[in-house]
Amino acid sequence: MQHISDLSAPPILGQFYMVPTVTAIWCGSLGEYPVIGPLHNDRQHIGFDRDHWHIDTRFAASPRLLKDETNPEYWRRIMATPIMRTWKSSMFSRKEPRSVAAVYARRWKCKRQAPDHISLFEDSATTANEGWKAHFDHWAGHQCKKDGNGWRCPHRNVSLANQPVINGIVRCPLHDLMIDNATGRVLSRPAMRPQIRALRTLNENQPAEANAK
Repeated sequence: MQHISDLSAPPILGQFYMVPTVTAIWCGSLGEYPVIGPLHNDRQHIGFDRDHWHIDTRFAASPRLLKDETNPEYWRRIMATPIMRTWKSSMFSRKEPRSVAAVYARRWKCKRQAPDHISLFEDSATTANEGWKAHFDHWAGHQCKKDGNGWRCPHRNVSLANQPVINGIVRCPLHDLMIDNATGRVLSRPAMRPQIRALRTLNENQPAEANAK
């Protein structure tokens, strides 16, 4: 079975792939969850100190309390809720915090190719948060490196080859950097805004183009 890291195009809906997985608490529930990208913190610029992974929304089931995937707020909550390396069973617990033992590969079915890109693009381009502004401004203009599958994000070295390309732009699922798929250059915040206008003119049912190698 193909590992998600070996893809040079987005995963196919309904097919199964081997995906990095952790056993941890996410959205209040202990279980197995598909993750994307390395263990990291966002101390620089964003100011988030705790070590965490990001959920791979393409394979994850909807959390118990968040079921309406058509609501943009659903995706904002999902993207803002990482999986922590350590956690307590409750905030009042006196027991030592538990930790993720290891990352392992597990079979997951592709449930969706990407979240609501237009809303997330808009959030990134118009954010008033100074930490996120500093993050986007710092990486603007950086050149992505390329491996045998395609571009890799310069921030956390995440493969972009298996992410959808919409209107010539690929978005890193970890921290919202937007990359020109033709050149591999990270867009600036001002350059994001025309992309939002263009995206809103696209038919919502138009399939995302496959990411070129």
